[in-house]
Amino acid sequence: MAHGMARKPPRLKLNITAAAQNDINRIWEWHVENRSRRQAETYENFLISQIEKLATTHSDGRPVSVAPEYQFITARRSTRGHGHHVIYAVQQNSVEILRIYHTRQNWENRFLEGR
Repeated sequence: MAHGMARKPPRLKLNITAAAQNDINRIWEWHVENRSRRQAETYENFLISQIEKLATTHSDGRPVSVAPEYQFITARRSTRGHGHHVIYAVQQNSVEILRIYHTRQNWENRFLEGR
């Protein structure tokens, strides 16, 4: 490794919890009902790609203010649009995807309440 080059973080295993998978399913269903099946698939692919990046970019997240032991990223397709907060915990060898909330939700309180 050349002097001064940043080390890449280790690639960690991703674990999507049942609650987070349920969130993904509900987001897909919302898009089908309110947009189209094609839009649902496009957005789901975008969301999954953002989650998969956490295997190596997990240190880029911000702490959840009400529970700083957890981190989150905001997945947004455009800078001015709404998106989703992906809440996760970094374990020794894995990134645990815990929940996914819409940016308009009072997501920190819902996360604390376990919903």
